[in-house]
Amino acid sequence: MHIELPYHQAVIYRAMRRVGLLRDVDGDRLNPRRGVVAVICGDGDQSHDIFRYLGDICQSHGERRVHPVALNGGPLLIAPGLPLSADLPDGNVLMRHALDGADLKEMDVIIPKGHAPCGAARKHKADDPEQVIAGILEAKRELRLEAERRDPAAARGIRIIPCIQISWGEENLRRFRQEEAGYAALARSRRFWLNARIECSLIWRGARRSYFVSPRSDDWDVWMKSNERKQALEVAGAVHASTDSW
Repeated sequence: MHIELPYHQAVIYRAMRRVGLLRDVDGDRLNPRRGVVAVICGDGDQSHDIFRYLGDICQSHGERRVHPVALNGGPLLIAPGLPLSADLPDGNVLMRHALDGADLKEMDVIIPKGHAPCGAARKHKADDPEQVIAGILEAKRELRLEAERRDPAAARGIRIIPCIQISWGEENLRRFRQEEAGYAALARSRRFWLNARIECSLIWRGARRSYFVSPRSDDWDVWMKSNERKQALEVAGAVHASTDSW
């Protein structure tokens, strides 16, 4: 069953984009000349898109080589601050296979790539956007520490790049694009062309987008102190409260 991203979560992820905590994936920055190890969730509604997306980037920089390491929850299983693998070895299993895969396949890019919405995170009440993003960043740090523990010299040649795929949902994307264009103040003809562009974008690209998660602590601090965050949380809280009362 495909889960749509609730609007009260979508507004927070959108605010993260505006502040720069989430950034468009740049294939040149990834530069996966030898392919990538993808630490992902096994979600059957999401994993094929993630696999194809990363494969396209790899192919444009060399050859189509994606080595997937997948369990329900993906990199969130590695994060010690989340309950997804509490009292279970799943996080260590993922790390072991990710690092072994990089060694066996001679790949130097590991991508802990979460996704939203995530059924495993929701099941454990850990699907709040800030929990998810913090969990992906924790997974990056844990992978780095484990790589350095294993082989400090080899670890220096491995890049670990945290990412997330967001399934915005068509209605959320339509609403956001209309709000950003000042839809209420547009003339009827301009509304028509705006809606036409939005629909064409949804047809060609769908409602899923991938982003880098900035690992810089400064960017997280900026997010936590930003007016964008404050406003998004106020909107999310009001929407969530109203839907809970239905």
